[in-house]
Amino acid sequence: MPNFKTFLFLSFFCSFLSFGQQIQQSNTLKVGESIVLSVNPKKRTNLANIMVEKGQRYKITAKGQWQDATFPPTDANGFVGFTLPMKVGNNLKVLPEENYMMLLAQVGKIYTPIGVEREFTPQNSGELNFLTNDARFFFGSNHGDIEVTVERLD
Repeated sequence: MPNFKTFLFLSFFCSFLSFGQQIQQSNTLKVGESIVLSVNPKKRTNLANIMVEKGQRYKITAKGQWQDATFPPTDANGFVGFTLPMKVGNNLKVLPEENYMMLLAQVGKIYTPIGVEREFTPQNSGELNFLTNDARFFFGSNHGDIEVTVERLD
């Protein structure tokens, strides 16, 4: 019968193996290729597992609706803050000049507003991520998912 130390070692080793299976390698899309992914507004970062190159053009489209707390559902274009706390907290958003709950793309430290559809040319090379434009520290009250398609144009 295995002892307690063996049990702990095997438990740790098995959890390490299952963690390793969750890691996905980032891909580069070829011209004309596309990928569809689900973006969760509760997550501060949604990894697309796509490497993009500075200057390449991509078409990004978003379908569906998501919701901020108990406010009415919205598409990826988001909405203008209409309550006093939203107006006061406007500068806490990732991009204060853009709508609440707007779909954003992120490559490195550069954020780009996307909305429902946009042609996107990254300003730098790196991994493409998505998130919603909400006040920092308030992502947990969001729910619903947006289906995002990324297509490389050239």
